[in-house]
Amino acid sequence: MQRWRSAAAVVTPGLNVLLTTARAWWRRPSNATIRTMPYSIAGAAAASGLNKTTVLRAIKAGKICGSKDEHGQWHVEPAEIARR
Repeated sequence: MQRWRSAAAVVTPGLNVLLTTARAWWRRPSNATIRTMPYSIAGAAAASGLNKTTVLRAIKAGKICGSKDEHGQWHVEPAEIARR
């Protein structure tokens, strides 16, 4: 029993290699598209082993970057906690 082959493989073997390579590249996720969820103050404190107050003081002092959302809650990126 013969396996199914694409039309490109039947026409030109070199084209099949090109299409397979392009297809594999297309399926690979780019590092730019991978997003991490930001920590809340409590999550950042748990991840770093610090108190919530200490994390908030570090944000206000400018030692780590944090942002407030429309509800007034602070969010900290995991990379900020890792570089403290």
